Formats: sequence, structure tokens, C-alpha cells
Amino acid sequence: MKVVHASSIGYAAQSILHANEDLLGEVHSSFRRAFNIHTYSGQIVSFSTAGTPNFPTNVVTNLTDQPGFVSLGISRGLPVCQAGATLLVGSLQIQLQLATEYYSLIKGNVPRTEGDSIDQIIHHAALAAVELTDGSGLAPLLPHIAWLCSSCAKTPIFTDVLGKRVWDGLMNMRSSTFSDSFAAAAKPLIGLGPGLTPSGDDVLAGLIAAFLLGIKSRTGVTRKMDSAFGPLLEYAATGTNRLSREMLDFAARGELTDIAEGLICSLLTANARDTTAQVRALLSYGATSGVDQLVGILFGLRLAFDV
Repeated sequence: MKVVHASSIGYAAQSILHANEDLLGEVHSSFRRAFNIHTYSGQIVSFSTAGTPNFPTNVVTNLTDQPGFVSLGISRGLPVCQAGATLLVGSLQIQLQLATEYYSLIKGNVPRTEGDSIDQIIHHAALAAVELTDGSGLAPLLPHIAWLCSSCAKTPIFTDVLGKRVWDGLMNMRSSTFSDSFAAAAKPLIGLGPGLTPSGDDVLAGLIAAFLLGIKSRTGVTRKMDSAFGPLLEYAATGTNRLSREMLDFAARGELTDIAEGLICSLLTANARDTTAQVRALLSYGATSGVDQLVGILFGLRLAFDV
């Protein structure tokens, strides 16, 4: 039996695991660097290898990418049992007792900013990301975001349908911020595109969380958008998969991974050095999830300073 130890555990994962015992659930999906379980109480908890991002429902372990989870026999449908602070998944034993608890940024202090230079900050971050990406995912939208935050805005020309649909959705959301039509404008992005968490969902998660953190940065409080986010989450309930629904649910509270939240803080404090490092870290997240979330984050911050 392979024994690994959890190094950190998201506050929501902690709550879920404490509320369950014995037969916890079963494996929902498995990859080299992570696997997800679907509990019998209807929730998702993720387990990942060392060095992966923290998230409210994620447990980071000390397992290295090699061998990774798949090579240990972690596969879809495998039962997950819990005995106190020990989880059993096939021949894998995960010890939880030494894990530190992770809390999202929204539960603490967000750097305050006046926003005088936010356009310049977003412009530079978008162009820096262009240099760091390989052009995958929604990376072609990054120059358009940079131009949007400059005096030389250009009319976008798209060569792919996905990019055009996402950009059109973003423009519609921009014109309907804080209105009843915001959720309707965002709806076409739900479940749109490829990926375990589809590209459109990644954009929305980044946009919504960055918007809320940007508002909190300006005002010291999180301005509620229940009239917009409620219907948006209702659309997601049937419009996308379980993992994306969870991600969007936390985003609507202003919560992302620690890497994404760190980037937002760097942007709000205009720390160019930290911003470049955080952009690089976010771009390495998932196949295209990192770059797609980055598009949403930059656009969401722009919205937060438009109002």
C-alpha cells in the first residue's frame, strides 16, 4: 500500500471530510497530478500532487508527479473510504492529520487600490502573458484585452469560432454589469469549449472572482450581485459539468486558487515583478485552464473599475 500525507487542505474540503465517515464516495475522475471524488452527500473533493494550487475543496499531498495518481491505480468509480484522518482509495492511503488548513483571500484582507493606473497594469500583464504563452486556449484574446486598456483599441479580427464567441460574450457582459441582463449575457459562455472545466467556465470563474475582489479592493466590502450570480449559477446547474459548477459556485463568492488570487493581489498593488511570476504560475495550471482564467481575471478587474 502506498502512503502519502496531505500538506494542506482547503477549508471546504475539511468541512466535507469532517461531515462524512466510513464510505465517503467514489472517484469521479483521475489524472496524473490530481483526482476528484464525488461524495455520497453530493459534493466534490479534489486531491493533488505536491506543488499544485490550493483551492477551498482541494487537498494537496506530498505525492510527486511521478508516479502520479493514475499509475497508482486510481480510476473512475473506485470507492473511497474514510477512517478518522485516514482515507483509503484502492491501494492508496492518504493521511490528513498533518495538513494545514487553507482559506481563500476573500476571507481576509484584499489590497486597497485607487485604480488610477489599473488600465496600464492590465495592459502590461496581458502583453507579458502573450510572451509567456504558446498560443493555446484563449491566449489569442490577450492582445485584445491589452488594446482594450489602451488608447489604441483595435477592432478584433478572429480566426476561430471559440475566441469570437467568448469575446462577444465578454463585450455583452461589459455592457450589462450590475443589470438584470448580466447573467443572460454570461450564459453563452457556460459549458463552452473544450476541457474538463470548459474554456468558457474558466473565463467566467476568473472574471467573477476578480470582479468581486476588485470591488472589495476599492470599497473594503464585497458588493453583492445576487441578482446576477444567482441566475448565472442556475444556468450552470444544467449547462455544464459538476466540476465546473463547483468552480463557478466558489467564484461567485470571490474564491479561486491561491495562484489566481495571488495574481489578482499583484495586479491590485501594481507589483510588476510579482505579477510576471504569478502570470507564469497561472499559465502552467491545467491544459488551457490557466490562460483561460487569466483572460477572465484581467477582464473582470477592468469591469470592477468601470463601475
